[in-house]
Amino acid sequence: MCHPTSCDSEGYWYTAFGSYRIDANEGCRDPPDVPSMNTICMDWGNKRGHFYFDGQAKRCIRMTSDTPFGCGPGATCAFSNWDEVSCTW
Repeated sequence: MCHPTSCDSEGYWYTAFGSYRIDANEGCRDPPDVPSMNTICMDWGNKRGHFYFDGQAKRCIRMTSDTPFGCGPGATCAFSNWDEVSCTW
């Protein structure tokens, strides 16, 4: 959700074992709820991100769709999809 001066991004990470809420704000963090994921970094300006699972190399995601919806006065919301892609950054 974005207000005139800030955004708060949250999302869900889907795996074969379930879905997990993640903090999808700009920058890097350790997502506490996704098993074995130790870092996720979101780069909203470039519509991309990357993440690491324990014992694995960097893996990358890119936004594939961004669909706005109404979420209240003075706020902008969107539902976005992200797909895993080859890391080129």
